[in-house]
Amino acid sequence: MTLKDTDPPRLNHSLGQKTNGPQIPVHCVTPLQFFMLFFTSEMIKKISAETNAYTKEKIANKTVSRFSISHEWYDVVEEQMLAFLGLNTNMGVIHLPYVKDYWSQQFVCRVPFFGKVFTRKHFLQIFWMLHLETVSTSEQSLRTRTQKVSNLLKYIDARFREHFIPGQNLSVDESVVGLKGKISFITYNPKKKTN
Repeated sequence: MTLKDTDPPRLNHSLGQKTNGPQIPVHCVTPLQFFMLFFTSEMIKKISAETNAYTKEKIANKTVSRFSISHEWYDVVEEQMLAFLGLNTNMGVIHLPYVKDYWSQQFVCRVPFFGKVFTRKHFLQIFWMLHLETVSTSEQSLRTRTQKVSNLLKYIDARFREHFIPGQNLSVDESVVGLKGKISFITYNPKKKTN
């Protein structure tokens, strides 16, 4: 600490009638039950409905080749969307170079779990057509592009606020994630450490 350093201003913080820490119902004991606290049935139904509507619009508004897997599309139901999210979560744990490798029959990289949940074709159909929010505007500004995910983020944020109440001493810092994709609102800062 130097002479110029000052303590940050303190914010008034009230817990009301609740105690700080996790606010988890007693029935939550399995990983799936904890997952469903945040990705509720209501949200899964909305994502399924948005994906189905988006897919129908895409197929209706373009000429699809006769070999396209879009012809074999059928509406995603809540259980399938949960399974899709589960496979994506497992892909974050089990790292393979390509998506197709999760359905490989080769002995060295075979993971039978994925093929038992979805066929590769159906997984890729949902993956390509996954849609969270329809934004009714032709404007392609930063605001309209982020609106496609903003409602989902607000919903999950509300669930986090509901199921965890922080104590009084909080320290907030930003995190940096390495990204090689093209996003118009990305900020390049070569001096910021990413570790």
